[in-house]
Amino acid sequence: MDKTVGVNDGILAITASADEEVLVADLDHDLLVASRAKPEAPGLALRRLDLYAKLQAEMGA
Repeated sequence: MDKTVGVNDGILAITASADEEVLVADLDHDLLVASRAKPEAPGLALRRLDLYAKLQAEMGA
């Protein structure tokens, strides 16, 4: 789900058939780079490494 690339539903392309097919799509490299530079769903960028370190210390690992 990425408004930078213009995909808001997580689907880039679909086929007309429910059968197994190969789908080819052209991607804009500049849009992908922009999207990866500042993702809308940052995922791992929001990890709290300080909390992991504290937990590891308490667990003795």
